[in-house]
Amino acid sequence: MNKYFISVILITLNFSFVKSQSYKLYYNLELIKDTIAKNVEKRNMVLWTEKQNYIFCSEEVLLKDSIKSNNFEDPQYLMDDDVEFMKVKKANIISSFSLIDQNLYVINENFDVLNWQLKSQTKNINNIECQLATLQYKGRDWEAWFSTKYPITFGPYIFNGLPGAIIELSDTKRQYIFKLSKIKNTKEDLNKLINQKVWVDNKPIFITKKQLQRVYLSNYSNPFKRMKEKQIIYMIDEKTGEHQPPPDFDRMALKAQKYIRENNNPIEISEAVKY
Repeated sequence: MNKYFISVILITLNFSFVKSQSYKLYYNLELIKDTIAKNVEKRNMVLWTEKQNYIFCSEEVLLKDSIKSNNFEDPQYLMDDDVEFMKVKKANIISSFSLIDQNLYVINENFDVLNWQLKSQTKNINNIECQLATLQYKGRDWEAWFSTKYPITFGPYIFNGLPGAIIELSDTKRQYIFKLSKIKNTKEDLNKLINQKVWVDNKPIFITKKQLQRVYLSNYSNPFKRMKEKQIIYMIDEKTGEHQPPPDFDRMALKAQKYIRENNNPIEISEAVKY
């Protein structure tokens, strides 16, 4: 388990939309990490946007933060999947997060408006009239169906720059699919959230993309380094309380490495680590 506390809060889609400066949008994400097995994973994501800032993260992050914010004694733990697609935009900086071996890594980059190609095709999605836009981004071809009915220029993950909210978004291979489920106005203060700390056991480590790739490769070559350093002599059976032999780290490492290779299909495919 990775001890992880992140401050954020949440929202609902009735399609009666009132202009406001702060919105929360829920997206259902379906993704395929293993392109051979093609097992579909599902995530519930939230986009919270206010003026020129936004946070995009999993509902799990917001739920656990809500529990922590209400002073419940039970500590909340987040896994690496919880922050995998998390983005925080403040002013002209966009931040990405990776949780590797209990360390939080943060990459800060300049925020760029994406160059979509608007198409003439339209279609109705959940009684919303949408227009098609296409984009090439980080090794994938993307198709977005957006609606000017909702004046929101930010979208899920990094996808921004359209003249309306993204109702549905997918790459042409249908390996990543975002579908909007609800929108809601909110009076909550996003800036208060963005300015709060994000922390694990240690302070966040700010690095570059090249440095992050080296971290991934190091973790791949020795995935149980932290456990090995503890020099475990024996394990204890939770049911019987009896001593068990220490873990077979070599066997565990081979299994972990196989899983990493088979699930190496990131949303930014051009940035995939070459294991």
